[in-house]
Amino acid sequence: MLNILSTVLPVFVVLLAGWILKGIRLIDEDFINTSNKVIFYFFLPVLLFYKISSSHWADVFYLPNIILMYIAVIIVILLSYSVARWQSLKPGEKSTFVMTSFRGNVAYIGLPVCYYAWGDTALALASIYMAFYTPLVNILSVLVMKGQKADSALFVREVFLNPLILSAVLGIMFSFLNIKLPLFIKNSLDIMSGVTMPLSLIAIGATMDFRRLLGNRAVLFLSSMIKLLVMPFLVFGYFMLSRGGLVLADKVLVIFLACPTAVVTYIVAAGMEGDEDLASGAIIISTVLSFFAFIMWFNILQ
Repeated sequence: MLNILSTVLPVFVVLLAGWILKGIRLIDEDFINTSNKVIFYFFLPVLLFYKISSSHWADVFYLPNIILMYIAVIIVILLSYSVARWQSLKPGEKSTFVMTSFRGNVAYIGLPVCYYAWGDTALALASIYMAFYTPLVNILSVLVMKGQKADSALFVREVFLNPLILSAVLGIMFSFLNIKLPLFIKNSLDIMSGVTMPLSLIAIGATMDFRRLLGNRAVLFLSSMIKLLVMPFLVFGYFMLSRGGLVLADKVLVIFLACPTAVVTYIVAAGMEGDEDLASGAIIISTVLSFFAFIMWFNILQ
């Protein structure tokens, strides 16, 4: 238990630090917005490219797990629609509820948790999963929010022009072709990628505004339970039934899918006629509850 706490606590201590720094006004909205922009367009792409390109392809690419991840996402979407109908949610609430139930904060929280739990190999595995997860959830988010009215240009921007996807694909190419980077470039990338996770956690913590914890608490709780418990359990249950145990790639996938709701769901909901209160509430509730969910999953995965 102590080892698990030493893995999970540091991540949430840094999150708390971001929240405190914002509370005492040492950082402001301009800092948060600039940090998020630099993280998304530079530091995270650098981290993904560096960790994937530095890994042995055969050690980090698990196609069956990627397919299983896709199946889990689809099942959760169908389940979420059923729960939304049961709760008699309005159209904007329904689409937002579904999106908050399947779109996880894998970049800002999933990568650090996997790295601090199992090291560089786990980070490379999570980065590969993220390379395939991101385009799927981007497309599905647009479909869920807009349905038949989805803009094709938005698809192109969300998938083919996404810097995280582009950097991950480039890293996969380098890894697959076994292209070695010069030492000075590797060292430079190592320094820059080291900035990514702490800055990401600070930025996420700073966005936690509990005054925005609005909306139906029961619906928020249901969304969080689907995201934190049901989604990872789908793959965990399959691994236990089919294999009787889990290797590192399997454990990383369970934690990867147990991440709280992504902050970007608020932006998507606000821009696509969704329920902004539900989105912001789901982000806050799921992030707080993810501390306990991660502890539970790490206990199970031991």
